[in-house]
Amino acid sequence: MTPKVIRSSKFVVLSLILFSSCSNHSQDAESNTIGQLPSHYHINIRKIMEDWKKDGMGCLKLRKKEKAIILIDSLRLVGRDENLLRKVFGKPNEEIIQTNGGKILKYYFDSTCISEGNLDLESDYCSALFYITDSKFSEAGFRCQ
Repeated sequence: MTPKVIRSSKFVVLSLILFSSCSNHSQDAESNTIGQLPSHYHINIRKIMEDWKKDGMGCLKLRKKEKAIILIDSLRLVGRDENLLRKVFGKPNEEIIQTNGGKILKYYFDSTCISEGNLDLESDYCSALFYITDSKFSEAGFRCQ
């Protein structure tokens, strides 16, 4: 091969490598359902989900505001169906039906339990409040008392 052909072959190979790595990255970034997470997310996101569900009353201190935000942002849950939110976070500790037809799913965290599964309401605890409008997750709020 002549030097010109070698240089253009290198350019084509480098272009293909660059293009394929960029297209794989953007494909990973767009994957936002639980079963389609990019492989580097599987361990952390799945572990956070498992821990959240395992800590049913928030007394094990596995639930944290930051972890809820990571799940919401990483899985792009805002605007998504309520059932997906429930699949991610598990059964809420309370479900509050609002007069406007919406609802709030309430999850305790940073709690103290007096016995297994019984929240000590006299001590401080926090709640993650997930607002549902028209069966879609619209926003999250966090409150400690």
